[in-house]
Amino acid sequence: MKSIRLFSILFLLSLCFNCYSAPDELFDESATRKQEWKVYDCHEFSISYPETYSLIKTPLAHFAIITQPTSTSDIFSENITLIKQQKMTQEEYQKTTFDEFKRFGCTDIQQGTVQVNGLSGLSFQYSFKQDNSIRTIFQYALFGEKYIYLLTLTTQKETFDQYKDEAETVFKSLKLNPNVKVGPNWDIFSNEEVFLTYPSRFIPTQSEEEDPEEVFSLQEASEDIKEEEAAYYFLNVSEVSDYSDLNAQNAKDITKELNGAFKDDFKIQSVETVNKVGQNFIKYLLNSKKDKDVIVRLNVYLKNNKMYMLMFSGSKTKYETQYKNEVDKSFNSFKIFKQK
Repeated sequence: MKSIRLFSILFLLSLCFNCYSAPDELFDESATRKQEWKVYDCHEFSISYPETYSLIKTPLAHFAIITQPTSTSDIFSENITLIKQQKMTQEEYQKTTFDEFKRFGCTDIQQGTVQVNGLSGLSFQYSFKQDNSIRTIFQYALFGEKYIYLLTLTTQKETFDQYKDEAETVFKSLKLNPNVKVGPNWDIFSNEEVFLTYPSRFIPTQSEEEDPEEVFSLQEASEDIKEEEAAYYFLNVSEVSDYSDLNAQNAKDITKELNGAFKDDFKIQSVETVNKVGQNFIKYLLNSKKDKDVIVRLNVYLKNNKMYMLMFSGSKTKYETQYKNEVDKSFNSFKIFKQK
C-alpha cells in the first residue's frame, strides 16, 4: 500500500507541475542554464539546487523545485522533489516498486545502485504516458535510519537528457543532519523555518480551505479512534509588526488579544510565561465552551517578526493519562530558526 500511495503522489505532482502557472517575471526567453547554486537547509537535511530553479511549497513533497518557464507556451515545469517514506528493506522496496511499474504501465525501465554521503540506495529511470505526452522519471531512493528519502526528477521524455545530469548533482548533494535523532513511533516535521517531532500515529491533513498562516495540521489516525474524537496538532504563523521579542508587557497584551479572539469558543484555564535559554514563550491551557471534553494546549512564540502558535487539541479526559507527556515531548522539540 505504501508504494501505491507513493505512485499516486507522483502522478498528482506531475499533474500539478503540468498546470503550474508561474509569475510573469519568471519568463525569460534569453535565459541560460547558469551554475550558481543555493542550499535548502531544514535542520533535518540539506540539499543544493541550481539558482535557475524556483523553490516552491507543496503539501505533497518535503522539498520541491521547478524550472523557470521560458515563454507562455512552456506549459510543463520540469521538477525535482523529495518525499520521505517509511523505512523498508531495499529488497521490499525493489519488489513493490516493480509491481507498481507493471500496474501503471511504465516503460523503458532501468535500475541501479547508488551511494550518497553515507546512504546506500537504488536508482530508477522509467517513462509513463500522461494525457497526450510521455513523462520520464529519474529517481534515487536513499535509505536512512528512519526514512527512505525519495528524490525524483520529472520531465517530458524529449527533454529528459537536458536535465538528468544536473538532477543527479542535486540528488548527490543530499546530506542528513547526524544530530537529528527520532525514536520509534515518532516522526519529524521540518522546513527552513521550524522543526518539530510528533507521534507517528498523527498524519498530515489538508484543510478544506487554504489558510496562508497554517504551516501544518496533523490528525490522530488510528483504527480505534473515530474521526470526530481524534486529537490534532497545528502550527500557524503570522506576521506581526507590534512585537519583536517576548516580554512581560506584550505577554499581557497577547493574552488580552487571545481572550478576545477566543471568547466565543474557549476559556483560558491557565497562562504561564516561560523563559528558556534561547526561547521564550507563553503557555496556555484552554477549555472549549462548546464541548466540555475538549482541551487545547497552546504555546505562543515571537521571533523573526512573526508570531508562532503551536497548538494541540484533544480529549480533556485523555489529556493527563495519555496525551500530556507526548505533547510535552513534542512541544519541547520545537525549534524556530533565524531567517536569512
